[in-house]
Amino acid sequence: MKLARTVSALPKTCALPMLWVWLAAPSPALADFPDKPIRMIVPFAAGGPTDVVARMLAEKMGAALKQSVVVDNRGGAGGAIGTDAVAKARPDGYTLGLATASTHEFTPACNKDTPYDPVNDFQMIGMISSTPTVLFVKRESPLPGLKEVLELSRQNREPVTWGVPGNCSNMHFLLELINKSANAKIAPIPYRGNSAANTDLLAGQITMVGDAVSPATLGLIKSGSVRPIALSAKTDVEPLQNVPTYAELGINVGTFSAWQGLVAPAKTPPEIVEKLNGALRTALADPELKSKWVSAGIAPSQANAPDIMRSRIKAGFENSRKLAEELHLSAK
Repeated sequence: MKLARTVSALPKTCALPMLWVWLAAPSPALADFPDKPIRMIVPFAAGGPTDVVARMLAEKMGAALKQSVVVDNRGGAGGAIGTDAVAKARPDGYTLGLATASTHEFTPACNKDTPYDPVNDFQMIGMISSTPTVLFVKRESPLPGLKEVLELSRQNREPVTWGVPGNCSNMHFLLELINKSANAKIAPIPYRGNSAANTDLLAGQITMVGDAVSPATLGLIKSGSVRPIALSAKTDVEPLQNVPTYAELGINVGTFSAWQGLVAPAKTPPEIVEKLNGALRTALADPELKSKWVSAGIAPSQANAPDIMRSRIKAGFENSRKLAEELHLSAK
């Protein structure tokens, strides 16, 4: 009643405009966002391709927002553990997550117990990047290429193993697609992240590892520790120009690139989403970041609007569900 009397007492020409300004003005909390550090959850172990991308991005987004963006690694279950933590966080913009093909397409598509909905439990901020994947063996491996790996797996003389970042991850899907296309018998060995898989590869515990092309994987290849034997797509990046693609080797796995995106919990306020998307765009346009990523085979996203990302994830998740049924793939 007090508000009604106050408004009615005002001149008719100004009461409604003033009330509209009062109602439309953003709250001080939104206007001041961010006024403390932001946490960016990476759902894989430190040192892997997703972690490398996240740390470069966090630095540039922090500069754009004039506030620290701190990376928090929470690996396990093909990325589901860290991703679930993002979904259940307070939707205030201070917890973000790195979404990937594993966390938002493949893992929930073949694991009915995934504790989050890849589309409805998140507010999309924008796409970050995409990159081909590379398959590699230890430098001293007696297997010169993928054809020899496949032939050995068919003979059943000794186990042929592939370290994957969790059951139902993107690399697990790729492995099973190769098995089906080539009538092979490669066994997946799940890890909490590719860093641990790389360690076992170098120790001779597993046959090979597949990973996104990134500074981390290129570092291993350039050091001579591992040999690349197959790519999901051609790239001009040294030293991968002469590495054959799966298609060139006669193996049908379709288009299989790794991608990353930025998400927040569902119900994050639109004003905060807009600020975060703006900071993401600024970071991706940074010349230093673009130069480092392009030289490592990482393509910064140009189509990074939230609605575009949501459409991509929705379509990718549905396609992956059909593929999981076709491959009889499920979490173990």
